[in-house]
Amino acid sequence: MKVELNRLENEVRDKNRELREAQARIMALKLSKRLREKAVEESTEELSKAKEKLKLTKSLLESKNLETKKINDWKKASMEAQFAAHATLKDDDMPPIEDILALLEVEFKLARQEIAKLQDDNKALDRLTKSKEAALVNAERIVRSTLAKASMVDDL
Repeated sequence: MKVELNRLENEVRDKNRELREAQARIMALKLSKRLREKAVEESTEELSKAKEKLKLTKSLLESKNLETKKINDWKKASMEAQFAAHATLKDDDMPPIEDILALLEVEFKLARQEIAKLQDDNKALDRLTKSKEAALVNAERIVRSTLAKASMVDDL
């Protein structure tokens, strides 16, 4: 009976040790799960911020395009008004070629300035777009690594 009692006590000790080990593993898994969830939340937040910045950039680009269109329309109307004013002054006479050339030179200079401005805007937007794309790629890489870690934790 004493031998049986000792055997049962040893078995209880073994079961208690196994229980403690299982509880330690459960605690480690819970901690790992919390860390994974936190990393996913941070990655999601970073991705949301990058998307918001991209939307803002697109909005800025649209407003710049609208502004450029308005300026071009205004310049065109201005040139038409100059030609009309010149035509009313001369009535049926043909304006001197120098006047026509001067107006065309002004229009040409304005067009060149507008082209230079648009090229600068394009370069700035390209740089901004590339930086946003890089941020999105980085956020995607972080999300993938976080998911990989989560998968490893799940495997454990």
